[in-house]
Amino acid sequence: MSLQSALLPAAVAAGLLIFGLASVRAGIVRPCGWLFMGLVWSNVFAAWLLHHRPPEHWFLDQIQVSGSISEQSKMGDDFVRFNFEVESVNNARISEFRSPKFRLSWFDNYQVPKKGEQWRLTVKLRRPRGYWNTDGFDYEKFLFLEGITGLGYVLAGERIQRGRDTGPSVKTRFSKRINASSSTLLYPDLILAIAVGDRGLITADRWELLRKTGLSHLVAISGLHIGLVAFWSLVLIRFLVYPLKFCNGIFPKKYLAMTLSVFCAFAYAQIAGFPVPTLRAFVMLVIVVSAILLLKRVSLVAILAATIFMFAWLNPSSIFSTAFWLSFSAVWILGSAFEGRFSTTVNGMIPINTSRNRFRLLIPGVKRLLIAQLALFVGLTPLLGFLFQEISLISPIINLLAVPVFGLLVIPVVMVGLVISSIGLESFGDQLIRLTDFFIFLVFNFAGFFEQQSWSVIQLSRHSLFLLGMVSGFLSCYLLKAQKTPSIFFLLGIGILSINFEPPQKLFNGEFSIRFIDVGQGLAAIIRTQNHSVAYDFGPAFGLFSPAKDSIDGSFRQHEKDAFDVAVVSHRAADHSGGLASVGSRLQGSKIFSGQPLINGDRRCVFPMRWHFDGVEFRFLNPPNIQFNEDNNKSCVLHIKGKFGAALFTGDLERPAEFALSDFYGQELRADVIQIPHHGSHSSSSTLFLSKVDPKLGILSRGLNNRYGHPSDRVVNRYRQRGIRILDTARVGQIDLVSRRSGWDETTYIDRNVRIWRSLDL
Repeated sequence: MSLQSALLPAAVAAGLLIFGLASVRAGIVRPCGWLFMGLVWSNVFAAWLLHHRPPEHWFLDQIQVSGSISEQSKMGDDFVRFNFEVESVNNARISEFRSPKFRLSWFDNYQVPKKGEQWRLTVKLRRPRGYWNTDGFDYEKFLFLEGITGLGYVLAGERIQRGRDTGPSVKTRFSKRINASSSTLLYPDLILAIAVGDRGLITADRWELLRKTGLSHLVAISGLHIGLVAFWSLVLIRFLVYPLKFCNGIFPKKYLAMTLSVFCAFAYAQIAGFPVPTLRAFVMLVIVVSAILLLKRVSLVAILAATIFMFAWLNPSSIFSTAFWLSFSAVWILGSAFEGRFSTTVNGMIPINTSRNRFRLLIPGVKRLLIAQLALFVGLTPLLGFLFQEISLISPIINLLAVPVFGLLVIPVVMVGLVISSIGLESFGDQLIRLTDFFIFLVFNFAGFFEQQSWSVIQLSRHSLFLLGMVSGFLSCYLLKAQKTPSIFFLLGIGILSINFEPPQKLFNGEFSIRFIDVGQGLAAIIRTQNHSVAYDFGPAFGLFSPAKDSIDGSFRQHEKDAFDVAVVSHRAADHSGGLASVGSRLQGSKIFSGQPLINGDRRCVFPMRWHFDGVEFRFLNPPNIQFNEDNNKSCVLHIKGKFGAALFTGDLERPAEFALSDFYGQELRADVIQIPHHGSHSSSSTLFLSKVDPKLGILSRGLNNRYGHPSDRVVNRYRQRGIRILDTARVGQIDLVSRRSGWDETTYIDRNVRIWRSLDL
């Protein structure tokens, strides 16, 4: 379903369903039958989600909605964000079957809506929309799979009914203790994530470190955490029930301990709010324990298949999650690596040592840890390479220390801390929090040393990803040679993943390419020649987030380069220069030009500055000896001329500067492609200027439904009257242009990425 541009027609879906049922019933090509039925079911689920989309008129003006808070609010610096399940709109009740869910932000508000409360809100909505770039997070897909059909902000609101007041929860009490002690802790964000599943405080830099070192799995409450909670609970409960002689005649003590450990794992998962990774792990735990209690021997493959089937049936959207497949792959790899090494009996699940020499258990334990890390590294490397375009070489080394420390020290101490918080022993709880912080400090100090090494991470280009996938596919087929069906389906999966991984376009002398990145209301572009790269603007930044960063990093991975040769920042407006700081590593050794002083060492873009890269001329056309008061008119004007075409970048240029350029340069301004000045503002794109440039194509970089009203209808009509086509990033996403001997090649994001969840009716 993730590659479909539209839902299956009803007749096709019915045919696939009938074929699937017949195949499964007859036992012929049964895997294909299940596959087809799964495809039909996912389309039914997608149709149900699409049915929840609000009508168009809800987005045109503010509306009044009534409903309930469906998720705990997340606090920002000056806002609160929450999910809102709508029950009525403008006092008109909505059927429960079609009840939509919105993600709303409330700025400068002293009230914090709580989960379960009923509210009446006046809101302004917009359609779900992310940044349409080939590299980066598909936010629109994420919202679709979460069932969120509208984004917006609250203008006013009143609470209709409070939620059930049961007093502060364990999670709330523990979070307050962490926040109160945050000034004395090094890792309060990670302690909260591990203890109660709240990862909202983890900074972008911390996530970067976690990703590069392979420690992200330690801060997501998933299989490792649920398994460890169940294990330590089992050990403790078996110790406590050991003196109870009467249990063996009614219910064996080991069975009682296992049952109670499942309840402990349930309590831990409930505190975390049952996110999907936690729920997956808990379901697998329940299946395993149930099989043992019923004296059934169940294979790992059967457990995984049952869990996947349950999630695919109840919530098909979960199978499109990256974490979903990573976690199941990790469990399968570990199970395969240790197949036959452990007893599958109940007693074998807990290594109770009866030997006098307990030290002998240390060597097998270390050996198993080494095998586990090596198996995970080899097994997950192809999948991680495809998903993240990089491989962490230091991950196995760091996890050799991190997993035992977290398993034996951090998580048990956190468990005790949660219990202590629930009964009010705050001073003892604070000591446990500090102890946890110290253990995490040891791990991250160790990880930080390796992360600083130049060889710690290998960046993968797209064509190397294809080769990696094919090699891993054929290797898997060799390892699974006795099982033809898994091999065929594995290769099929590799083939599907490889569809979007094309080799980079090769440029020859005199040719150049331009990529206009979708950054919303702003501008960011990458120009490439045969062997060089130039940046023109970097778009806006929102705190630590830069919409252009992922695209810039992805472009460098694709072309196997590290830094720009030249970077141009048109002027200091935030929507053009805001993302500069986020790509600092891509500017090492670069020549930086700007229309206004920005950073130490940058140069002014003044006439007659020019340079040549691979047969392509780059030239600044800012008029000499003319000073403008307005910042927009100080924008760097960059003219690019290759053997087969020319392009003109104008930044936020307005009419006074356009007139000056037209008078001074005249026909030298000619270009096939123009970046439309100032996002199509009414103060730019004068008739005189367009007549001098005489472009065939105009590129409009702006945000959808932006507050400035860009572009002006008059300006758009001016382009159309001259026969100039317009490509708009707000409507087509990322735009790729290539100047070749055969003419200009054009590709947009939406050309290749029409999907079921896309909001194309813009």
